[in-house]
Amino acid sequence: MYRAPFPVSPREAAEIMEAALAYADGGYNAFEPKLLLKLPADAQVILAREYSVCVYVTVNPLFAGKDALQRKMEADECDFQEDGTLRLWWD
Repeated sequence: MYRAPFPVSPREAAEIMEAALAYADGGYNAFEPKLLLKLPADAQVILAREYSVCVYVTVNPLFAGKDALQRKMEADECDFQEDGTLRLWWD
């Protein structure tokens, strides 16, 4: 279980995850770092591991509803947190 102490941009998050996963021909479970590039460039991403890949995302509320974002990000779970961030999780 891990949650990064600070947010990064979607591009930085994708680069970090690519290096962390030694990404070559696939991701981890249903996650692939390139999925993070589907987020708006001004989104803030906190990387996490909660038994699998997890991210906490702060996005402009006009970007997409929860269900649309879950489909777009191909995530298994997408839930609003008490602080307004979205938690995306892939298995």
